[in-house]
Amino acid sequence: MANSQSAITPPTTPDEPKTPSTPIAPTNPNKPTNPSVQPETPSIPTIPVAPMIPIQPSNPTLPQTALLSNKANAQVSLRQAQLLLVENELLGIHQRLGEVKNGEKGNVWVRNVNSREKLTALSTDDSQTSGFKQNIHSLQVGADTTVNDNFRLGGFVARSQADVDFNGNYGEGKVRSNTVGLYATYLANNGIYVDNIAKYSRLKAESDHTEKRHYNAYTLSSELGKQFKLSGDWIITPQAQLGWTHIQGKENEDSLSSIYSRVGLRVAKSFTLTNGWNLQPYAEINAITSRNNNSKIHYANAALNVEDSRGRFESVLGVNAGVTNHRLGLEVSRADGKRYDKPYQIQAVYRYQW
Repeated sequence: MANSQSAITPPTTPDEPKTPSTPIAPTNPNKPTNPSVQPETPSIPTIPVAPMIPIQPSNPTLPQTALLSNKANAQVSLRQAQLLLVENELLGIHQRLGEVKNGEKGNVWVRNVNSREKLTALSTDDSQTSGFKQNIHSLQVGADTTVNDNFRLGGFVARSQADVDFNGNYGEGKVRSNTVGLYATYLANNGIYVDNIAKYSRLKAESDHTEKRHYNAYTLSSELGKQFKLSGDWIITPQAQLGWTHIQGKENEDSLSSIYSRVGLRVAKSFTLTNGWNLQPYAEINAITSRNNNSKIHYANAALNVEDSRGRFESVLGVNAGVTNHRLGLEVSRADGKRYDKPYQIQAVYRYQW
């Protein structure tokens, strides 16, 4: 134990604490100097530009239907022109009924018809024709005689031509027709009548782009109507016509058949003048339609359909005048349809009766 106690060192007395020194006073900061360059005054902001009103986009242009070649267009259009020419000849023949219902024993007549027709551009296969205009000139000569009091039989010959203008740069064409026909008319005492026509036409068609071709055409037509004779020499005649035409085909062309129908009303008024002349002015309205079979023109890569003229409305004004054995007639008409228009048709007729 004695050794362990001697080994302990007694604590020392601590030093007296010193007085801290006085702190140094901080220096005052330097006074800032004014800047040598004054800041620029900001400019007045410009008025913002009003945004542009967006332009309404235009409708996109549809791709044009491919047009036919000159030759194909001419072939399709000439087939349509042939049918219109053959149908046009029927109008003059049936029209004679307004002049021949007075019980004469015999008649010889001559008729001149001039008209202008337009057929619009029509689709065919994946293409479209140019459409065309044609001027038609026709001369018809006929004669008939009574078989009995109610039945009349007659015949006629006709020569017609159509000068065809294919629209645009497609050139021109021609159709010629020589026709011979027979007609028979039954007129009952009560005013009902039936008028039948059978005719054959030899057609010739050519154009700037096609060779000359000849065709045989056959037509049958029948008109049914009734005359209502009213007081004051007024006559009202409702009428209906149905016709069939068949035109021969050639080489790459199918034969062409058509059904022609017409429903109309005719109103006439008769006058007797003091100098012996008889006048009969008249007006007529008709609804007409023409429909073809599925006739085509064939090429190596296409079969082009010959479209029909469809429906139209026809209006007619005319006058018949007669003295002794002579009768004259003058008629103007027009027709309007979606596909077909006839701006004018003028008919003049002379008839000698006995």
